[in-house]
Amino acid sequence: MNMFDCEDSKNSDTITLEEEDFAQELKFGENILMGNVVGARPTLYVIQAYVSKAWGHIGQPAVHYFRKGWFSSYFATKEAMNDVLKQGPWMVGANSLVLKNWSPFFSHEMEKVTKVPVWVLFPGLDPYLLSDKVLSKIFRKLGKPVFVDPATTTKAKLSFAWVLIEIDVSKTLPDHVVINIPYFGPVTQKVVNEWYPFFCQGCVKLGHRVDSCKSQKIKEAAI
Repeated sequence: MNMFDCEDSKNSDTITLEEEDFAQELKFGENILMGNVVGARPTLYVIQAYVSKAWGHIGQPAVHYFRKGWFSSYFATKEAMNDVLKQGPWMVGANSLVLKNWSPFFSHEMEKVTKVPVWVLFPGLDPYLLSDKVLSKIFRKLGKPVFVDPATTTKAKLSFAWVLIEIDVSKTLPDHVVINIPYFGPVTQKVVNEWYPFFCQGCVKLGHRVDSCKSQKIKEAAI
């Protein structure tokens, strides 16, 4: 439908949208990753150069500046986007690059960002616990699963499960979860993460610990 062929709504003060009005754009957005370099504001040129060098072997996404330090990367395929997530975490110099899937509810306010995708390993997981239902229950105990490593989904590796989970980093990641299994009872499963972003409980922001927080030190000095 041509944008000029829509029904005339000039007689109403309210514009009412239906989901079908932007369904195509939502589909387009499924291949977009939003990125923010924590603690830095690199230029678009720097980000484009970084993406070209770091992700060029995976796929060359279209990179654009969004707002307030966020940039968007559109990938031609979802597979390429997932490969970028899979091969993280990524660093821009000494700063962590936070990547989040775009959604209509995406907030560009970095101060409100506490949920970050983190790769989590569950070592020594018994093979009979590798069913989709069991893994979903285990993963969701920590957060929202974003991407499961193919070796886990295909059961190519029967000694562990590896998954990218969107975790609330304002909370401490547990080093284990307890699984109550029929006939066996409660079993303790180890949780390992290779990278966990710094989060300051003082100013409630990503990128540093409370012991190095400038805002917290100013508050303490004023007391």
